[in-house]
Amino acid sequence: MVVHDSKCRACEAPLLWTVTTKGKKMPVDAKPTEFGPFVLLYEGQRQPTAKYIGAAGDSGGEKRYESHWATCTDAEKFRRTPAQNAKVDAARAKDPVQDRLPF
Repeated sequence: MVVHDSKCRACEAPLLWTVTTKGKKMPVDAKPTEFGPFVLLYEGQRQPTAKYIGAAGDSGGEKRYESHWATCTDAEKFRRTPAQNAKVDAARAKDPVQDRLPF
């Protein structure tokens, strides 16, 4: 199991890169929190899957994590417009290598 850990380019907080249950890449804060709405599932893939359970959901004893988009002081720097999302999705559909790009 390989966990891609890094730092946020905006606020320099430590991050873990995950994949959502819908297949989208999502950074989570590296430090677990008591009421984080995500648990990380390690099922042999390269990156853990972040499963949403909500703040009151049963974590089954697993550590809970918060999406870094919710805690980053400069999250707006990384938000894309719907048109930008469509362009990125189209590029990824044409070339699977594009899916490994960090945007």
